[in-house]
Amino acid sequence: SFQLRNDLPTSIENNQLSFLYQPIVDLKTTEIVGADALIRWEHPSWGIVPTKELCAIAEEIGFIINLGKWMLEEVCRNYKEWLKKGLSPIKVGLNYSGIQFFENNFAENVLNTIREYELDPSFLVIEITESTLIRNAEKVRKDIETLKTNGIQIALDDFGTGFSSLADLSAFPIDILKID
Repeated sequence: SFQLRNDLPTSIENNQLSFLYQPIVDLKTTEIVGADALIRWEHPSWGIVPTKELCAIAEEIGFIINLGKWMLEEVCRNYKEWLKKGLSPIKVGLNYSGIQFFENNFAENVLNTIREYELDPSFLVIEITESTLIRNAEKVRKDIETLKTNGIQIALDDFGTGFSSLADLSAFPIDILKID
């Protein structure tokens, strides 16, 4: 809707965005070993805007880079608080749009943000879709290698919804495959 497109750029300063963390549990030990960070937008008129719609609007209006930076900072801030409270380190998965990989210094910006919070980058799992691998494949491959060199894992989300085969994926250093 027109109103959502207009309101999204001010959603951050209006404190309308938040995360829900979906735990990933080891079934043998029942220990929480990770969490997926799921962004939520609580719009004052429309209520909860579904994540896919939120991201589609952010991409459409050119807000996805700013949104992605806020998301990473918020996840880092939350994770730092968890560690200060004595919680065990876990992996946190965060979805990234393929458009974010077009940012000139994408990998360096991610790493710099994590360093600002004095965190070990290995806590982060960057989740991408098949279409991200297809667009600008060489830059994406270089960014993934830079991130992986610093301990960040890469997950391919919703595998099976695109056109990639497992053979196609062998060209990319993917750590985790999430099947749709």
